[in-house]
Amino acid sequence: MIRGAVLVFSLVAGLHSVFAQSTASLYIPGFDSQSIDAQIVGVDSSGHTTWALSPGSVTDAAEQGFEGTLTLVEGSDTLHLSYGDAAASFTMDIDCALASNQAVCTASADGTIVTATDTITPIAVAVVSGTAAPATVTGSSSNSGSSTISSSQASSGSGTASSETASQTGSTQNSANQLATPFVSLLGVIGLMLFWL
Repeated sequence: MIRGAVLVFSLVAGLHSVFAQSTASLYIPGFDSQSIDAQIVGVDSSGHTTWALSPGSVTDAAEQGFEGTLTLVEGSDTLHLSYGDAAASFTMDIDCALASNQAVCTASADGTIVTATDTITPIAVAVVSGTAAPATVTGSSSNSGSSTISSSQASSGSGTASSETASQTGSTQNSANQLATPFVSLLGVIGLMLFWL
């Protein structure tokens, strides 16, 4: 009886760690808080992180804010967001200069160009795996956009808190390291199961 209880507890603990998910706080011009999945595509030598953004899981189709995939390239003082929908013959590009909690952005969509100033307000996104590119973590520098990665539970829906003045710096932690922890936990559970059998 005790073996069964230990086995069930170990299995649940292992599965819990496998389904843990990372979140990031990103400034995405024109977006409010919504369910977004973000995949790191790469980081260049200047520290600009390229993200592929797609709609996250929603319970109500009316909650989905966009379709397809957006590309976000975010650095400590600049940002570029692009989107294209071939079926609708629509393209959009936004370039922003980030400083002092403000983003001065120029957007072009189908030949129309608009410039606007926005307060930098990062939103939480779910970081999904699938790349081996280095992740980025918030550091502190002079007044710029924010990109923060932290760990949270996938089912909690919570994001990370971040100030509106931060910059993006590199980290030696990569997605392979992020994926290794849950798998090591799962291997430990399997080993424990084999031991008790």
